[in-house]
Amino acid sequence: IVGDATPAYPGRSRVTRFVRHLLFVKPNALFVVDDIEGKEDVPFELRWHTAYRGPRCRAPLNLVPMTPDGVKRTSVPLPFRKRYGEGGQGLRHAMVPTVIHGRTCRVWRNATAFTWASGGETPPDPYLSRRADDQLWVFRVGERVVEFDWRNASARPREARQGVVAY
Repeated sequence: IVGDATPAYPGRSRVTRFVRHLLFVKPNALFVVDDIEGKEDVPFELRWHTAYRGPRCRAPLNLVPMTPDGVKRTSVPLPFRKRYGEGGQGLRHAMVPTVIHGRTCRVWRNATAFTWASGGETPPDPYLSRRADDQLWVFRVGERVVEFDWRNASARPREARQGVVAY
């Protein structure tokens, strides 16, 4: 899935491009690949609200920055409002733990992985290798592999190689 969020940033904003790719690797991994650009060096922030789960979701969640170079990672509680009741008339306020990935640059190609597990198991570890002058990113979780090609902004699954432990 790909979404262009660039129109969400008005003309006065210094953000000139924000395209997000979601690569779901069944059954328990999501790679979020962001292509962000500014008019000049911009202090970008990506905010991940990680703790709020619905009443039926008890699976542990693993958030892994796959491209940590030059990224400042902080965790802070941020306000969260949730409507409840018939017609959404009520409003609850809470503080939600939030992970912020920040970086000041003109162009930022970023990847963040989310993995989860059920039944008290540990979420699997995700891996990333960069190839072909950083134009091909290869994501792996368990035996499942997905390639993301920046040259045409496309993703495709690939068979894992025998004997490969991590990329």
